[in-house]
Amino acid sequence: MSPAIFVVLISNGIKLTHKYDITLNANKGNKESKNVSTLHLRVSDIGVGIAAAELLIL
Repeated sequence: MSPAIFVVLISNGIKLTHKYDITLNANKGNKESKNVSTLHLRVSDIGVGIAAAELLIL
């Protein structure tokens, strides 16, 4: 994931969540090699979310 996308997800969570309950998680993935590691990033909030019809275009 691009750092810019992560920033947009956080920004939208702040702007669109009225109670401001936003969770950020970062976990090291299982896949590793000599030059590559995996990082799992998750942003969750209690906002209205994305309509089911709009999920298809993401």
